[in-house]
Amino acid sequence: MKTQQVVRHTPGPWKAAQAANGEWHVFDPRAQGAQGSMIARGISSGAPHLGEGPACVEANAHLIAAAPELLVAGKRALEILDGIIMGDIPAKEKSMLRAAIAKAEGVPHARG
Repeated sequence: MKTQQVVRHTPGPWKAAQAANGEWHVFDPRAQGAQGSMIARGISSGAPHLGEGPACVEANAHLIAAAPELLVAGKRALEILDGIIMGDIPAKEKSMLRAAIAKAEGVPHARG
């Protein structure tokens, strides 16, 4: 049975777009204004010392923009996995999913 949870972040969908200065921004397109409500501003550098360039910066912006949908999908997947009684779902993968959801929600997660 699904439980209703309070969303503490700006609900999705979010959108990534490149500004005239080359920086990437992530925003809520439903809000008023030219670029809605800004979520993340000035995503402009990867890690050049690791060979990350403009394509990496763009990919990071799109990953940030996908965060709300990824969180919903992860929670739903965990609900489905928790409902499966068969022993073929490795505990490690379920723990990884729980840890990622906890990180996204800013709450501690005990490994196990």
